[in-house]
Amino acid sequence: HEHGHGHGHECSPGSPHLGSSWHWAQSLPHPLSDFGAWKALDSMQRHNLILHYAAALEATSSHPVGMALVPYALGAHSEKGHLSDQSIALGSGYGLPPALGIKVCVGQGIVGTVEQTPVAVGNWGLMKRLGVALPEGVRKDGVLPWDQWMKDAKTIAFVALGGRLELALALCDRPKTDAAATIQVLQDAGVWPALVTGDLPDCASALAQSVGIMEYHAAMQPMQKLEWIQKQQKSRRVVGMVGDGINDGPALVHADVGIAMGAGGTALAAQAADVLLLSDSLSLLPVLLRLARRYRCVVQWNIALAVALKAVMLGLNFVILLPLWTAVVSDMVALVLVIASGLTLLAPLKTSKAVIDRHYDYNKLIES
Repeated sequence: HEHGHGHGHECSPGSPHLGSSWHWAQSLPHPLSDFGAWKALDSMQRHNLILHYAAALEATSSHPVGMALVPYALGAHSEKGHLSDQSIALGSGYGLPPALGIKVCVGQGIVGTVEQTPVAVGNWGLMKRLGVALPEGVRKDGVLPWDQWMKDAKTIAFVALGGRLELALALCDRPKTDAAATIQVLQDAGVWPALVTGDLPDCASALAQSVGIMEYHAAMQPMQKLEWIQKQQKSRRVVGMVGDGINDGPALVHADVGIAMGAGGTALAAQAADVLLLSDSLSLLPVLLRLARRYRCVVQWNIALAVALKAVMLGLNFVILLPLWTAVVSDMVALVLVIASGLTLLAPLKTSKAVIDRHYDYNKLIES
């Protein structure tokens, strides 16, 4: 649908030879990230309390890190194991204490108060900004417990209570199952994918390589994402931005086409985007691209047809004086042809075995 900018449908160049000029900026989330390791910085008895305080704060946010942390915190000590984010969505609260005074620090994390205790969850930049103190004995021989996690390309979420660092969690990115296939389809269609993320360089590099993305930009703040898009546009590239979070808002607004992943995404991302996909499936992106290209061809054909009929009638009128009814008939013929041309968009998209991955039936996705 068209939303905000007035160019929601026209999301790809009409001619194939222009396809190589495309940049598709994608902000990939942590979809139910694997907690490869976690390290408590205090006694074992405080783990449950700290995790629940962090979950109470993150439950108010739709950030991907929070969507991974909340199920982990609620299921970490249960007999059934970790819960899924779908399970969390079906309930309300799950015994978590209320979080008050919530403030989102864009690109860094979230802070608030839980049971009269100041709680902060975010990256190390947020901890430094808040002046969070390290517990004694954490640094051994100049090495911190999470240094190895950084080398292993893990995303680290720090939890501080009352201005003191209590917990560090290592999240390991797990790409969506259809990510690699979708990237390949987009590349075959002439799209150049680029990963633009706020994650650390090692984490971004590992994720990009796992899904086949050659270009990536890490540790990007919201305004840096915007500047990157503007730089591409100055180079006369058409830029599409795919995102679902608050950090993607400015980039979604200024991209030639902003695409928000609706399920689990923030309201800000949905409001800023031109297109809202009501699914987290990346396999919808090639469908959107092919449909947009067909849409543009139909629009161009309809305009050309209408102009051509008018030109023919005008030319004939100079040769012979046409009666008034011929003008009415020509307009009716043009109207019927334009409507018939528009109805062709309802036909199923033709799939190519050389381009479309066999695991996905895009015609069924279109019908649904």
